[in-house]
Amino acid sequence: MSGTQNLPALSWTKLDYDNALIDTNTEFNTTNNRFVATNTGYYRVHAGYYENAATTLLNIAVYVNGTLYSENYVYGISSNIIATADCIVSLNATDFVEIFVYNPYGSVVTLDPTGIEHRFYFEIEQIR
Repeated sequence: MSGTQNLPALSWTKLDYDNALIDTNTEFNTTNNRFVATNTGYYRVHAGYYENAATTLLNIAVYVNGTLYSENYVYGISSNIIATADCIVSLNATDFVEIFVYNPYGSVVTLDPTGIEHRFYFEIEQIR
């Protein structure tokens, strides 16, 4: 994410992953913020959302083809907590994977990747 992103209150929002560090098969679509498989197979998905704030509830989810596949949440009462989503998915060529986070608060939360409050990542690799 290269800029700020607003998370509307009490809703799931797809994270704006608009750059890829390593993408040897050109499978990450930075326009739609999703991984699109070019090969059928099994893929390991690992995503995380870090929050540096007191008393935070973090929700993160993996969506495959627009449908919830795996969800995880963490409740922390101190700073520096992380919610991670780890799963193995079976994908056909052209299937896509996206990462969503849930804002459980009654007001908009602004993610700012330039500060220390928010960090997130999305890794995916074909394992078979």
